[in-house]
Order: sequence, then C-alpha cells, then structure tokens
Amino acid sequence: MRRTAMSALLAALYVWIILFVAPSQAQVPGIPHSFYGGVEINGSPAPVGTQVEARGMGVLIGVQGNPITVTQAGKYGGPGGFDPKLVVQGTISDGTSIQFYVNGVRAQCAQPGGPWQDSFLFSSGAVTELNLRVLAPTNTPTAARTPTHTLTPTNTPTRTLTPVRTLTPTNTPTRTLTPTATPTPACTLLCVYFSPDPIEIGLGSIREINIVIENVQGLYALELRISFPYSLTQVIDADPSVPGVQLRDGDIFNGFHAYNVQNSADNTLGQIEYIRLVAGSEVGKDGGGIIATIPLMGVATGQGVMAFVEVVLCTQDGVSIFATCWDSRVNVTSARAPSSFSSQPSAIS
Repeated sequence: MRRTAMSALLAALYVWIILFVAPSQAQVPGIPHSFYGGVEINGSPAPVGTQVEARGMGVLIGVQGNPITVTQAGKYGGPGGFDPKLVVQGTISDGTSIQFYVNGVRAQCAQPGGPWQDSFLFSSGAVTELNLRVLAPTNTPTAARTPTHTLTPTNTPTRTLTPVRTLTPTNTPTRTLTPTATPTPACTLLCVYFSPDPIEIGLGSIREINIVIENVQGLYALELRISFPYSLTQVIDADPSVPGVQLRDGDIFNGFHAYNVQNSADNTLGQIEYIRLVAGSEVGKDGGGIIATIPLMGVATGQGVMAFVEVVLCTQDGVSIFATCWDSRVNVTSARAPSSFSSQPSAIS
C-alpha cells in the first residue's frame, strides 16, 4: 500500500514538472553569443559613434550590448575580457541566422580569413571575432528615410518556389504611384521601399501602403518578409474570398503569368510574408512598379516602424539580385481621416 501511494505521488510530481516547470524553463533566455571585430563603411573604417546591431528570430534589441557603439574607428568591441562586445541574447536556438546592421544598413560579415556572407549562425556561449562591412548608397535619401539593408548577390540558386494557385492576368490598367507631399528617394540603384513615407494614419482609418521597386533587371521571383507595429496597426484583408489576411497584388508582373506562393499577414505577431514568381517566360521584369499593397488600419495612437526583415529577389536562373531597402516610420494620430480602402483591385493614377 505504501509503495502504491509513493508511486502515485511520484507520478503526480512528474506530471506537475512537465506541465508547469518545463514550460517556464523553456522561456528562460539562453547564454548569449558575443561578437567583436572590424567594421567598414564603403571600404573605409567606420567612424566613432557608428552603431552596430544584431537582429534575428528571438534576438533582443534595444538592450545593453545590442546595439553597440563604435568607440575606436574601424572597430566594434574588443577581444579582452573587460572589452565591450556586441551581445546577442534572447530566446534563441543554436543555428539561428543572425543578421548585422551598421547604422541601420544590412551588413555582410566574415571571420578573419573567411568568406563574406549575409548572416552568421548563433552559438550559445560563443565569443566570435567577426568583421562587418556595408555598402551604403551614395545617393542620399530624404531625411524621412533611413536605409535598412542591402542584399548581396551570390551565385547560389535560391530555393525552388512551388506555385500554389494561379492568378489569371487581367486587363487592369497599369498602376502608377500617387504623388504625395513626401518626396520619394531618387533611386539610381535598385531599391525597394514603402509609399507613402512616412506612413501617417488616422485612428480608425485605413491607409493603402504600396511596396515599390525601382530599377530592377530580369526580376523573375521575389520573397518579402516585413514587420509592422501590430499594437498600433492591423492589416485589413484585401481578398475576403480567400482564408486568412492577404495583401493586394501589385502591377510589377503585369503581362507575365505569375503565381503567389505565399501571401499572408499575421496581425498577432506583426509579420507579413509575400512570395510571388513568374512561370513560363524566358525573361523577367525590367523596370519598376508596385509589388503589393498593404491595407493598413490605425488601431491605437503612437509611433512605430514598418521594416523589411528579408528581401530576396532573383532572376530566371535563380541568381540573387542586389537591392537597397528603406524602412518607413509609422505614425497613428488621433485625427480620423476618411478611408479609401477597397477590396477590389483598382488602378492608381
């Protein structure tokens, strides 16, 4: 009898540990991965005051050690035990890709003597010497815009995208951007940005935000991952006939047979994923246009940022295309403005 009672008690204790103790431990941040090394901007040592930041899934930003400020030209942090370092911490699994930004511009990274790459894998408890470099645009954007990152072309084919549903081309007139009071960047290189910028939305109003691309050559497929301030704004479904929350397709692939592989917005996490590609064509898109339109509603007053987390552009043979991207500030005001949102595609004049 005593043995039976003891067994029952141990079983109950085991269940309690599984249900309550284990989940709480899973939320405890792991041991950080620290970085230091050289940092260059356009081939020159980064000046004192330059900010270096790490981003990635589960990475804490805006905390001590991330970002870190350059105090000696051309270097961030140092190898000594008491030297400052870029500290990557949070609820992060080993093997998670970490991206690095220098003054908000996406950087390439390389260990001494190693190849340059777009990201580095997180390893709990490691201390890594990692050099960073960025190619900042020479054409300075307007004061309202801050370049966020560049994508470096490689000869490695991107992952194969499998179409999930066919979108039948229509005779909808080609869209052009609506002129706004805010000047758009004078892009001489390939660039991707939000329009209008900054994004001003009245509380309870809906504003259509275009994702614009300019000066592209041979675009055959694209993948976008975007974050938005979900506590201030929510994406309104542009296609109620399809489950979930979707963006409205733009005109960038007008005249091509194009497919959506992914088109979704998560209003709980503040994330957008959009994948679209061309099929059955020998050539890709040259020029520019609207990739997609985000119907965005203001739900609380305040300021935030809509940011490109990842932008992948590639040609028909799978080669990456270099791009410069701009984030956009979001300001939700108490002044309610009339909404012009329509769930039906329409030309922009």
